[in-house]
Amino acid sequence: MMRQDRLELWVGAGLMGLVLLVFLPVIAGGGFFWDDHLLLLDNKAVWSPGGLWDIWFSTKSPDYYPLMSSSYWVEAHLWGRDAWGYHLTNALLHGGSAILLWRILRRLEIPGALLGAILFAISPINVESVAWIAERKNTLSMFLTCAAVLFHLRSEDGKGGYGVAVLLFLGALLSKTAVVMLPVVLLVLAWLRRGRITKRDMLRAGPYFALSLALGLVTVWFQYHRAIAEVVVRDDSPGW
Repeated sequence: MMRQDRLELWVGAGLMGLVLLVFLPVIAGGGFFWDDHLLLLDNKAVWSPGGLWDIWFSTKSPDYYPLMSSSYWVEAHLWGRDAWGYHLTNALLHGGSAILLWRILRRLEIPGALLGAILFAISPINVESVAWIAERKNTLSMFLTCAAVLFHLRSEDGKGGYGVAVLLFLGALLSKTAVVMLPVVLLVLAWLRRGRITKRDMLRAGPYFALSLALGLVTVWFQYHRAIAEVVVRDDSPGW
């Protein structure tokens, strides 16, 4: 193993270790609360041996985040109702995102890449996403989105991986569709790297935009017909 590879391995291990240390109290003593019961403990699809079918091919869930729910299904058969395993997975995903962010910032040649990754790893703003089991959609979609960005940048540098990047982005959308703006981000990065957005950049962004549109429409349908189907929305005028 080359010296540079060893250094990167140690930095990555350090970032992961930092995250696990910071979130050790949650991993060791955190429990279930609020809608952990709705999405996990009381979710029949998660605990049923055949539940993956309902997760992927039914409209029973309030949102269509099948990859996130599938992660619960796998862990339900590993940890059961012991909360520590779910908290550990969230922490590992967050640590993985910190490592990927460091690699992205380095590839973009942004000064202070490691410091930025450390600040992301320990930022209080991420505590809710990591410590709350029901926010798996955040930690999972973040990890997959960062991986997609890194592979996309690698492909721009002639190292391949474009198809992998698109598939990773699809996985991120299937975890939480809040990442729909990634294709815009990729165009911004192209502009920052080369000072312009070319026709090739637009063509390469096309599949990302198509996936964002398709999964965005699915989410709108689920939100309208499932998540808030029985919620009465007031239509008062601004004067009331």
